[in-house]
Amino acid sequence: MIYIDLKDASGIASATVKITGSDGYSATFNMAYSSTVEYGNPQNPIICERWQYTWAVPAKNDVAYSFLCIAKDPLGNTGSKTLYGYATTAVDGYFMINDQKVTVESRITLATRTVTFKFVATSGAATIINVNVDIKKDGTIINAGYLAKQADGITWIRTYTFTEDGTFTVNGYFYTTGQSYQRMSVFCQIGEGDLELPQLNMLQMLGLASAGIGLALIFTGKKH
Repeated sequence: MIYIDLKDASGIASATVKITGSDGYSATFNMAYSSTVEYGNPQNPIICERWQYTWAVPAKNDVAYSFLCIAKDPLGNTGSKTLYGYATTAVDGYFMINDQKVTVESRITLATRTVTFKFVATSGAATIINVNVDIKKDGTIINAGYLAKQADGITWIRTYTFTEDGTFTVNGYFYTTGQSYQRMSVFCQIGEGDLELPQLNMLQMLGLASAGIGLALIFTGKKH
């Protein structure tokens, strides 16, 4: 939703918004009167007219936009204000081990030493550069490797064979330009035996926060 609040706007005849994107996008839309809004002291408020337009943000990643809002009175006099925004598609997904979805809290036991790691992107797959899984035993990385991107464009897969039974920590990450995200940290018991959990420090106990999903339009400032 794009809107402007116009003070002393009883004579406004029309309002438009021209949207220009850094990718070459350009379009102009007519805004519609919505309601009156009040600002300031409730005893002596400033009353404004709100004009707005519902804009469907194009599904493109990392595009900067300018929004030139122009109001016009019946005599053709105009006033304008420019806003600036940035649209980006959030990136997220989840990992699976032998087709079992896992999270940062999962604890699993496997009867086989050969496992298949899978990552499925739920949004922003086109911006993911690499997906990686590392395996630790007693706090030391014993193996690390990238998953192979599949033809569907949203799935990455890697098969690994453990060389011994025991309890392991398996971590999964995906990478975009200049940023990494961890979406898996599980305790995995290979073979028979009880799942022996290593001692955790406070940072590990806190777990991992999930990123938002969907298309976000972030306003970065305004200029008269």
